[in-house]
Amino acid sequence: MTFLGAILFVLITMFGPVSGAHFNPAVTIARSMTDTFSGIATVNAPGFILMQFAGAAIATGFMAWLLRPSVSNTHLATRGTN
Repeated sequence: MTFLGAILFVLITMFGPVSGAHFNPAVTIARSMTDTFSGIATVNAPGFILMQFAGAAIATGFMAWLLRPSVSNTHLATRGTN
């Protein structure tokens, strides 16, 4: 769990000046609907949300590719036999 906290810290540090470091669409919606937080106009919220979901999809695909099972010679030798 500490590793996830470290990753979140790096992301907030890197992207804080760009996006306000909110990676959750719920935060985007809340920030666009209230005057308490500054930074996101209501008309810009759909674009933020779309990019958050696109980033999540790209990260999911990358992690699935990165953690895919490797093909070894033993798998190739036994393929097609029962």
